[in-house]
Amino acid sequence: DSVAEETREEHERRLFGWIGPVLYRATAAELERAGLIAKIRRAEVRVSLTSEFAAAHEAVKDFTEKQYLAALNPQKLNALACICGMHTRMGHTGIVFATHLLTAKVLRVVLGKGWEILSGSNAHGLDEKKSAEANQKIVRRFNAGELRGIISTAVGESSLDLHCDRFRYVVVFDADGGSASAAQKLG
Repeated sequence: DSVAEETREEHERRLFGWIGPVLYRATAAELERAGLIAKIRRAEVRVSLTSEFAAAHEAVKDFTEKQYLAALNPQKLNALACICGMHTRMGHTGIVFATHLLTAKVLRVVLGKGWEILSGSNAHGLDEKKSAEANQKIVRRFNAGELRGIISTAVGESSLDLHCDRFRYVVVFDADGGSASAAQKLG
């Protein structure tokens, strides 16, 4: 936002100058070439709504219901299962970001054993209770290589402290904040 008013260097000094001067600056591409950070690649997989889901999506007026129909489209679920299955066969673990807990629960059924959900403390209702401690246990299991992956709701993201060496991919399954929100999750 400040590009018109100040240079990048001025902006950095204003925001981060209290830390001290910038000692080293490099782009993400330069760091990738040097092997200092992982090579990040993004791909968008577009799928069509099935005719049944398209008709239902057209018929409902409630925004949340439209979100659920778009997220739970069988074509989308199949694409997710294929992507995660491919990575599992390569020995990778991953994270799937889902906006709502209902979607996360369906994804856990689709993805099968070895997938756990990170969510808020009371989000699971009567069937299961979640706490910060329970989320930490899931993250520890992920980091220990005991899980195929984590399905994280927006609330669960705060528990992510991942350092599993098999962690290789992220799927932003439904991003209600749009592409900017999805890019921040990947960061």
